[in-house]
Amino acid sequence: MKKYSKKLKEIEIEIDEQAYILREFTGVTRDKYLNDVRGRMIDTDPVKLAAGNVQIRNLDGLQASFVALCLFEKGADEPVPYATINSWPATLVAELFDDAQKLNGMGPKAEVEAKNA
Repeated sequence: MKKYSKKLKEIEIEIDEQAYILREFTGVTRDKYLNDVRGRMIDTDPVKLAAGNVQIRNLDGLQASFVALCLFEKGADEPVPYATINSWPATLVAELFDDAQKLNGMGPKAEVEAKNA
């Protein structure tokens, strides 16, 4: 029997000696992000979307907006603000984005891991 948990997954991380938590999205948070991404698309034709033929109109802050929905200072109730994350080095934001995608079962790396599981 496969068992599930309603507890959100978390990963403790450290940035410049400051403790943070990457926390899994709730369904509401995931949908908020997906709606944001859909609003960035040039063409939202379902056939093209299913085929992966999608063009994004604006990539500004795409990774930072994803991270800002799930990165918390340890012990904080509210996530780290988007403006703060977007001011960090691009390599740091990209690494956090990759980790956050895996944590939330989203993105190409998560798809490959799911297929290999």
